[in-house]
Amino acid sequence: MATIEEAQVSYLLGYTALTALIGMRLKPFHIPVGSELPCLTYKRIDTPRELTHSSSGASGDVITPRFQYDSWAKTELEAQAIATVLQGAMHMKKGSIGTAPYAKTVGLIRLDGGFPIYEAEIDVWRWVSQYVIGMVE
Repeated sequence: MATIEEAQVSYLLGYTALTALIGMRLKPFHIPVGSELPCLTYKRIDTPRELTHSSSGASGDVITPRFQYDSWAKTELEAQAIATVLQGAMHMKKGSIGTAPYAKTVGLIRLDGGFPIYEAEIDVWRWVSQYVIGMVE
């Protein structure tokens, strides 16, 4: 079974508007040294769990993983443009994401905030976006 990370990567690398901006430069955690810009990085930053109940007892484990996506570019506007296209791909998405063998069904994905940061040490802009993914395990 595919992980939620694999499903997101598969889905986003198939999202034409995004790959038009970043190509295939979608990396876990951080930008590798010497990487070409613009690019996008991702990481899971939290995985809250809630046990749901019905009249017959426990009925499921609901998890809502939170992911951080960082859009990296030479200018603030370019980083923001990547974040905006990412929002078009992710915010309010539900159902199947990714392609076989990495497809996964998710509940509602929602944007949970975003903001720009200028990384002076490396002279690049980063737009941070956080998404919460509703899932039932």
